[in-house]
Amino acid sequence: MNVVTKPGQNVYVGAADLRGSATGIPAKALQLSAEHYPLWQLNTKLPPGKAIAYKVIYRRWCRGRDLESIPNRALKTPAHGSSRSPAAWDKP
Repeated sequence: MNVVTKPGQNVYVGAADLRGSATGIPAKALQLSAEHYPLWQLNTKLPPGKAIAYKVIYRRWCRGRDLESIPNRALKTPAHGSSRSPAAWDKP
């Protein structure tokens, strides 16, 4: 996920098939790592061969959160191995 942020801001993924819901409640969402900023990433295990709908949440430390305005994102996990889902904020 390519998102430009400021110190104190974080990026999360909210998905019904992970922890939380596609409504993007940050308390239940998974936080992405900014280790390779401005690219945020998350490494997690997902069930094989599953379609997953998710939203990206941009959390501002002092102004609440922003949820992407685009429809839910979709990811189909492979039957074996790993995959990537590159994306840019608010762009399908």
